[in-house]
Amino acid sequence: MGALVWALGFATVNIYLQFAFPSDVRVQLSWPEFTAVNLSVAALKVLGAVVALATVTRWGRRLPDALVSTAAWGAAAMLLIYSGYGAVLLTVQGGWAQTLNAGGTFTVPAWGYMLFFLVPGVLFALAAADHQRRTGTRFTTVLLGALGAPLVLAAVFLGLSAALV
Repeated sequence: MGALVWALGFATVNIYLQFAFPSDVRVQLSWPEFTAVNLSVAALKVLGAVVALATVTRWGRRLPDALVSTAAWGAAAMLLIYSGYGAVLLTVQGGWAQTLNAGGTFTVPAWGYMLFFLVPGVLFALAAADHQRRTGTRFTTVLLGALGAPLVLAAVFLGLSAALV
């Protein structure tokens, strides 16, 4: 349920950013691109909430177990990869004490930003592992989700970038 709360809360932040007109000049200069990416990310977060719910609800049992496990492992992998990549970047740049301008509006400590993605990544991994244990889905769902989801996300955003050019 923690993954569900995080996903819905974070989607709400994207909706807020869409209507709050971020003060970052770079965002204002690329408003159509910001809108496309922001709303796509909000949709992915809502999808993440649905996946989190599907791992623990009765209606989620009507979906194919392999699909739910794969999607949950995919969500976990994307969040953990993003957090890990950011942590490596901050370590290389020596920037753990710096603050980041998140979404063009919020200034947050760099370490807090990375934790913000690490914690739900762990929560999705726990939900995925629990779902997999309860349903007996194969280990291939872990690999398919963990390797496939980041590739699908990259393809979606590359396609979105190409469409906006």
